[in-house]
Amino acid sequence: MKPMPKSDATTPKSSKQSPTVMARYLVLVAVFVPVLCIAVYFVGMLKTAEAREVTAACGSLVPAGESKTIKSFPTTAADFTLERLDIGAYDAHVQERKAPNDYKGETVSLADYRGRVVLVNFWASWCKTCRAEKPSLEAMADDLSDEDVAVLALASDPSWDLVRGALPTDSSLTVLLDPAAPGKFGDVAKRYGIKAVPETFVVDKTGVIRYYLINKRDWRSSVAKTCIEALTRE
Repeated sequence: MKPMPKSDATTPKSSKQSPTVMARYLVLVAVFVPVLCIAVYFVGMLKTAEAREVTAACGSLVPAGESKTIKSFPTTAADFTLERLDIGAYDAHVQERKAPNDYKGETVSLADYRGRVVLVNFWASWCKTCRAEKPSLEAMADDLSDEDVAVLALASDPSWDLVRGALPTDSSLTVLLDPAAPGKFGDVAKRYGIKAVPETFVVDKTGVIRYYLINKRDWRSSVAKTCIEALTRE
């Protein structure tokens, strides 16, 4: 009888490696899961710490206000669209002997600033306290210009010439005209429940009002800076 030819086919071997592979898998799981849990816990702690930082710093900007129009905070900020003052363009407009109040600024909306922390500051050219607050607002606008922070200064005034006269030539503020009769408040100010100026709403990157502050503040203070910077990190 002829010997049977050897087959080239490879017979499956008994899987002796399975226990080893399984052991390695269990070791990886045993190491990875605790590390993942620690990482999740650490991230949670960071967020909690940031929240405490915001509350502590911003809470120090007292006295905060209680709005009769906006009943509770945080709440979504009402959008608005107003003309913006370009000081260079306005001054050129006047130098060309054009009527100051014929100047038309570019329109901007609060929604345009979504993704940035915004200080919505209500003021007027006839308000002495507002003028006293402006230098510190200017300083904040300069210091935090690279930090996703914007300052919108809404002037309740009848015309641009009055607003321009209350500002320095090198103003860093984004100044908007909220048209109003002399000594009165504009439509946006009324919608926000403004009864006196200056008043400021601090709006976070998602468009939510987080803080409402009455009267002037020293925006150059370390407390104010810490508050706003903490909000940018949320």
